[in-house]
Amino acid sequence: MMRRNFMSNKFYGNPVVLLFIFYSITRLIFAGFLNVQFEYSWVFQMWHFIDIELLKNKLYESVLYFHYQPPLFNLFLGLIHKQDVINAKSILMLFYYLITFIMGVIIYKFSLEMIKSKLLAFIFAVIFYLMPETIIYENWPIYTWTSSFLIIISFYFLRRFNVHKSEKYLHFFFLSQVILVLTRSAFHPVFFICFFLFLLVILKNERTKVIKAFSPSALILLTVCMKNLFIFGFFGVGSGL
Repeated sequence: MMRRNFMSNKFYGNPVVLLFIFYSITRLIFAGFLNVQFEYSWVFQMWHFIDIELLKNKLYESVLYFHYQPPLFNLFLGLIHKQDVINAKSILMLFYYLITFIMGVIIYKFSLEMIKSKLLAFIFAVIFYLMPETIIYENWPIYTWTSSFLIIISFYFLRRFNVHKSEKYLHFFFLSQVILVLTRSAFHPVFFICFFLFLLVILKNERTKVIKAFSPSALILLTVCMKNLFIFGFFGVGSGL
């Protein structure tokens, strides 16, 4: 009876709404009573970030000629700091908290598909939100947490494709994978190509969809690699690989 009635109300019983309320309350408690703070100062200290003043004043030149790291995270930081409408720290903090919340929702949805219990799926998501690792990494503005988010959401899209057979989910899968490759050097382009080949093998009846979904993201990746070949003489997303 408890499982049947759990979250039965249309608004307050919506699991995503309940997760949002729980997540918001816990983060307010952590900040107000446990002094958990977002480490914004790190963007000025980490060696793999381009100097913030350069990103603000010469964004495109800085990203274009900084070849040691893949370009997307520095481009992301630059766009945040280049605008003057909203405080850059607030945008970055809200972004990191948002992707944490989304990861919890995905964990809930995956768990619900596997165990068919809203209560247990909800508890698993809550455990994720309360894990010390989650609390730590969501407050560190480095690409570790964004990489985790991209991995989780890319396989969520792949799962959605497996269920619905809609080509758009394959597009989202490859796009999230190429964003991952262009964000963190630990994820070599070879992984991206291997996923493509793997899907070609196992999805024999969907090969046209796989190729069509792969091509735009592959073109983005190829463009970055060709830029580095033309300007710096190496073919890849970053010379620090």
